[in-house]
Amino acid sequence: MNLPLDVEQSAAILVERVSEKVSEYLLNYTLSIPKLILQAIVFITVFYGMLVHSETLSKELYALLPEERRDLGMELVEKAKETLNAILRTWLMLSIFKGFLLTLGFYFLGVANLSGAIAAGILCVVLELLPVIGGWIVWIAGAIYLFTQGDIFAAVMLSVYGVALISPGPDITIRPKLVAKGAKINPALALVGIFGGIMGFGIKGLIIGPVALGLLSTLLEEWKEQKGRAKS
Repeated sequence: MNLPLDVEQSAAILVERVSEKVSEYLLNYTLSIPKLILQAIVFITVFYGMLVHSETLSKELYALLPEERRDLGMELVEKAKETLNAILRTWLMLSIFKGFLLTLGFYFLGVANLSGAIAAGILCVVLELLPVIGGWIVWIAGAIYLFTQGDIFAAVMLSVYGVALISPGPDITIRPKLVAKGAKINPALALVGIFGGIMGFGIKGLIIGPVALGLLSTLLEEWKEQKGRAKS
């Protein structure tokens, strides 16, 4: 492109710095993959153990509630249960929906035939059920394949489609709203809980964040009621 000298130099510097940042990010992420895999294995193992022994854990939890404020303890336990149910239902529903959308994208954009697109959709569902690791891996692989085949337009279209409808678009827009609706908390609070939990606690923060903020909102409501009764 015949650009003015100053513009061309600025563009070259910008491209160089962006390339460095992208390379640094990819390198850091690649080096952290073993850690993420280990966290995912531990998370799934512990979560499975909690589900298997849920009845025993539930009895132990209720037995630990203090008698003097047992009503508040019961309310907090029910709030945590409500939030967990909302997270798991949303997680499963979105994973299946993303897999279906990825199958359509792969088939109509020519990444694979129908059977291959269905296989990619199933892989997307499996990856979406794992924390942090998600369907973005599949659509990025498809976009790279189209790019190497010389179909740049289809690669760009798949990238836009993947970001908006598979990952991370729905995780930022749809997931917090569904969790908030199921857990009966503010959508902004659910969004902060999901991403703040991941940033603060890693993979386990996906569960800890929304539950902690849900419990906090319950405690704040109780505190407001106590203050109102004290004033009256």
